[in-house]
Amino acid sequence: MTGTYTTGGGAYYYTCQVTVIDRSIPAKVSSRSFRGSAPPTTTTSSYYGQNHYGSRPDDEIIAYLKSLAR
Repeated sequence: MTGTYTTGGGAYYYTCQVTVIDRSIPAKVSSRSFRGSAPPTTTTSSYYGQNHYGSRPDDEIIAYLKSLAR
């Protein structure tokens, strides 16, 4: 969590740890952490008490996996 809003909700980043394992060896091939974008800096009173999140790092994870050697 990165903070709270005056409306009471939390502000969060999405984070993901990706570990690639080659089961034919077997061995860990690669590992990397990803973090999505920052949550909104402001919110409206209509979202009182609700948590807010930045975007998920899906595109960065897919690009990373595609970039790995085969």
